[in-house]
Order: sequence, then structure tokens, then C-alpha cells
Amino acid sequence: MDDAEKIVIKIPGKSKYLSSVRRVTEEITTTLKFSEEDVNRIKLCVDEAVTNIIRHCYKGDCNSPIEISFQPNSSRLVIEIIDYGPKVDVSKIRPRDLDDIRPHGLGVHFIRTIMDSWEYDESFTPGNLLRLTKKLPPSVP
Repeated sequence: MDDAEKIVIKIPGKSKYLSSVRRVTEEITTTLKFSEEDVNRIKLCVDEAVTNIIRHCYKGDCNSPIEISFQPNSSRLVIEIIDYGPKVDVSKIRPRDLDDIRPHGLGVHFIRTIMDSWEYDESFTPGNLLRLTKKLPPSVP
């Protein structure tokens, strides 16, 4: 798979567009032959990452853009999520204790558990670039 297969969507930083992000993520991962379980898990990770941008970086709904790209290559799917908010202090990103039962706060745990790798590209400016990777299923050539 080559650069021509890179899919990029751009949304305003508003929660009402999260359903569109989930639909696109589901369609792409299904097309790439991920299992239904992995499709749902990857969709959860992308949704959590974009929700965190809206909630923590943009401080609520705004018109600042969020760009999500999906790029499969021969062995993995690379998902890049870009925002244009203040730089994230990566040292402060921690998952909530799983014994702390309450809504919200599990996005980092899901991303760390579900994705094969994740990283912030600290050289990206202005804003933040989060890169998530997941190995393609064996059936994909």
C-alpha cells in the first residue's frame, strides 16, 4: 500500500463531529480486514484521542481544526491525529487508576492497551501530532 491510500479527514474541534470520526474509522478498519473486535477497539482509541483534544486542549467545542489521517502500509495502519492547541506536556499524560470508578479519564489506558504503539511527535509545530499504530491483520497482503 502506498501514499495514494492515505485518507485524511479534517473536522472542527466540536463534539458533534465525533460520530463522523467514528464512522470513518470503522469504515477504514473494516476495509483493511481488522476483526470486528479490533475495529471497535481502534474506533474507541481514535474517539478518545479526539475527545481529549476537544476537552483538554481546545477546552470545549471550538472551530479550531482536528486532522485525522489513516495510512496503511505493508504491515501496519498508522493513524495521525493533529490539533493546533497548546503543546502537550507528555510527561503529564497518565492513565487514571482503574480502581477509580467514575466516568471519563480512561482514554490513555485504552490507547496504551489497544494500540501497538503510540507517540507524540514533539517536533511537530504548531500544535500536537499523536501517532497511533496497529499491525494489520495477517490476511492483508
